[in-house]
Amino acid sequence: MNSLDVILLVLLLPGVIRGISKGFLEQAISLLGIIVSVWAAFHFQEDICGMIQPHLPELPETILHITAFAIILLLVSLLALLLAKVLTKVVKMATLGWVNRLLGALAALLLGISVLSVGIIVYDSLNGQLGFSSGKLTDASFMYKLLKDFGYTLFPYLKQLIANGQDLIA
Repeated sequence: MNSLDVILLVLLLPGVIRGISKGFLEQAISLLGIIVSVWAAFHFQEDICGMIQPHLPELPETILHITAFAIILLLVSLLALLLAKVLTKVVKMATLGWVNRLLGALAALLLGISVLSVGIIVYDSLNGQLGFSSGKLTDASFMYKLLKDFGYTLFPYLKQLIANGQDLIA
């Protein structure tokens, strides 16, 4: 294990600690809340624009749409956060809090590994094109290879995306 392996492992720690403190339910519902809020904002912004327009007729249409989008995004995200808090309380009352925290740590670890994997793939691609480093440290790193392989397994379309990007650079 070299210094790069240690750095990569240390980068995963804050996410695991946050997962333990917040728990799986809160993290999963918050993530789902973000996805649902963006979907809802795209689909219902016209309805909200229609409700806001009579009260603010002088507002430009672009600002009106941005405002409607932001209102929906905020409200749905807050509802998801409230739901996550309530469900976490129910789980704690059922004395399953430790399971929630353990699964939260695992979910956060998986999220951290996914983010690091994408970062490594992007770095590796840029290093191949621009030559940031000789590759001695990354070639000797167990974690670097593991995270890179995981990233390509999890996000197989990145290989094609990077190949297309390299064609554009060259």
